[in-house]
Amino acid sequence: MRTALSLSVVFSLVLGSLLVSPPGQAAGGHYEVDDIHIPEAGRCEIESWYQRTTPSNRLVTVLPTCNPGINPHQDMELSLGITREMFGRERASFLEPGVKLIMRDLIPGDFGWGMALTSVFGDRLPKFQEVYGYIPVSFQPEDALIINVNAGWELARRDANAWRWGIGGDYSWQPNLNLIAEVFGTHRGGTRWQTGVRYEFGPGLIDFSYSRNAIGSRDDYWTLGLAWAF
Repeated sequence: MRTALSLSVVFSLVLGSLLVSPPGQAAGGHYEVDDIHIPEAGRCEIESWYQRTTPSNRLVTVLPTCNPGINPHQDMELSLGITREMFGRERASFLEPGVKLIMRDLIPGDFGWGMALTSVFGDRLPKFQEVYGYIPVSFQPEDALIINVNAGWELARRDANAWRWGIGGDYSWQPNLNLIAEVFGTHRGGTRWQTGVRYEFGPGLIDFSYSRNAIGSRDDYWTLGLAWAF
């Protein structure tokens, strides 16, 4: 019953926002469901976030992304995530190189899509941890709302392969304030939902979100994010 209630709340936030209006922006950042936004050609962004599950379980991520503008006919984003995880007394670091191609730009009242691939390497042998690829699709039914849908596949060194999926909504409630909600998981289970708010200021933004597993452990995930474009 609690799972059904949690999922209904999230989908109410995502779909209920179809009833209203002002200018919207896609999710991105620490949110699991990706969009097709990338920096403009020749520009970069730095995304970072701090996540806390319990006082002893935390992580910090810094994710620089750039659009080198090499091909004027093909928008491409290169990224290199650096994550530090802390589990009690244990520590682990990860390096996550990635690439995203935009195959069709998002147009208001229409949709856009792309392709993304990311590898994850740890600081201990064997260093390879996983690789995952997915197709992000973004719909913009009106100026204030963007709906993102992801479908893909992940190959992990220690776990079985799994299909990845996710759906999220980004609604521009005020000119500088967005409401974001999403549900995501794999075909092997592990469904999770996340809701948050985003405040934009000039070239930067601040994110704050809360997330929880819909099935299984009831851990609370609190995340604070900061991004800057240049």
